[in-house]
Amino acid sequence: MFNSKLKPGAGFFVITPGLDRVLVLECHDYLDVTKGCSDRGESPLQTAFRETYEEAGIRLTESDMITDESFRVGNLIMFLAISGKKPVVKPNPKTGRYEHDGAMYVPWRVLEANCEEFMIGAVEWAKERCLA
Repeated sequence: MFNSKLKPGAGFFVITPGLDRVLVLECHDYLDVTKGCSDRGESPLQTAFRETYEEAGIRLTESDMITDESFRVGNLIMFLAISGKKPVVKPNPKTGRYEHDGAMYVPWRVLEANCEEFMIGAVEWAKERCLA
């Protein structure tokens, strides 16, 4: 679990090509998006790419990004990208443990209603850019 008050980190809102669904990771009692702490020497964008691959098995590139804008939540920087690739939950490569119960694309309203409170502003920012 990412703590936005501690280490710097980054992640992606991964959106379907129709811009109406967003990739979520199922956690015990909330929905999350791909994000995590930065490794030493890693840029926020490198962190976001790595975390998306490690957590959902989706390898993104800069050409998948919707905008070069980002949104900051404490020490967390969020980006936007498009992908139609099917997510696959993978174990954490450092611990070997699964951090999420599942992964799927859902309508924005589902993420808005079920995300952690500190992420609400970031979800609104991403949704506005996709549905404008």
